Formats: sequence, C-alpha cells, structure tokens
Amino acid sequence: MKHDENLIEKVKKLMALATSPNEHEASVAAQKAQELIAKYNIDQQLLNSRLEYQWQVLVEEPYLRLHQKFIWPILREYFFVKTLLEYVPTGEYTAAGQRKTKVKLKILGTPTNVIIADYVFNYLAETYQNLFLEHKRTNKLGERARQPFYHGLSEGVKYKLEEARKAAEESMANKVMSERSISHTEAMALVVIKKDLALEAEFNKIKTTKYKSSGWCSDEGATAAGFEAGKNINLSRPIDHKNEAPVLGIGHKK
Repeated sequence: MKHDENLIEKVKKLMALATSPNEHEASVAAQKAQELIAKYNIDQQLLNSRLEYQWQVLVEEPYLRLHQKFIWPILREYFFVKTLLEYVPTGEYTAAGQRKTKVKLKILGTPTNVIIADYVFNYLAETYQNLFLEHKRTNKLGERARQPFYHGLSEGVKYKLEEARKAAEESMANKVMSERSISHTEAMALVVIKKDLALEAEFNKIKTTKYKSSGWCSDEGATAAGFEAGKNINLSRPIDHKNEAPVLGIGHKK
C-alpha cells in the first residue's frame, strides 16, 4: 500500500518552518500542518475515495509507560487512526504460576495517516518526558507531580489540535457549500459525519480492548503547568523521526 508522498512532503516543509526561532511564525506553520492533514482526510472521505488501511505496532513492551497512556488517545481523536490495545501472552509464567503478558499498542489507518501518527506518537513521547524533567527540576518537585503534569500536557495539546480541526472543518464546509449549493449547516454536518465512516467500518470488523485509566493524583499546580506547556508544543520534528535528533516545542530546551 502506498502513502501520499505529496501530502507528506507538504507537511514536512511546514514542520520544518515550525522550528523557526520566530514563535509566531513557528506556531502558524505548525497549525497549518495540522489543518492540512485534517483537510486532506476529510476531503478523501467526501470524495468517497477508495482507501486502503494497514496496521502498525507502536508499542510492544511488558507494560505501557505513563506518558504513553496519555498520548495514544490523542492519536485516535485527532490523527485519523484507530488504536487497539492488546495484552498478549509471552509464553512465560511468574514464580506464582501466573501467565505473563506484554502490551501491544497498534494503530489502524491509511499508509499516510499511519506514518504521521507514528511520528506524532514518538515525538510527543520524548517531549512529554523532557518537559516534565524540566518542570520537575525548575520547581524542585518529586515523581508525584508527573501524572498530573502529563494530564495537563495532554489537555493543552488537545486544545491546540481542536482549534486546528475546527478550522479545517470550516474550510471544507465552505468548499462543499460552493460545490453543492447547500446551506452552511448542511455542509458542516456532511463534513463531520462523513470524515471517519470508512475507517470506522474497517475498525469495527475486529474486537477492541480498551484501556481504563486508574486516574491521577490531584495536583492542580502541576496540571496547570502541564496545560500551558501542552499549548506550546509544536509538532515540529521531521516525519522521519527515527533518523533525527529530538526537537522540543518552541520555548523549551533540553
């Protein structure tokens, strides 16, 4: 299955601009990249394009790390992929005779969306950990602050992505209006309803396993700090994350 080279190249160029030392220019570039991804996917669904989907494993470890638990729902909600969490037997047993398992986190999507979601997951995984270490060192905090800080980070990231998605949906609704001579309300409903139908149908062919969070310890200060940091994260590293050094969001250094 082929991915869309044209879209990925455009996203790469915008993400390269997102590393600019000019904070306004960088923020605009990062948001434009996110809007481009959303518009492309919505447009594919509206055109009833014949799409192919593939699975990719993001994590295969004894357990999910804390930052991973907060990040993977973001992929499902904003990056046009579905996520599946499986607990797979390893064939080994504990001293008490209990079967050992490992966690396998997989995503389902078009080849293009899988590449982008894989990049986002790995970039945010590094960024979450680095930002918390900076926050912990600066404020002389303990590990107890990690969970609420990650929660705040996730809320900040989702706040930013929600803005980009709404802008993309509005743009596509205006396009549909001009092409089909329907009202804005009808166009917006069509855009929102149609965008995920094909992926939903593909995903519904299998049985899903959902992870249920055990919650987080209460620390309003850490959560608030995480939220502000999350709004400043730019998805600014090149797509080929495995061959590049990590780059933090604007205003944050290692």
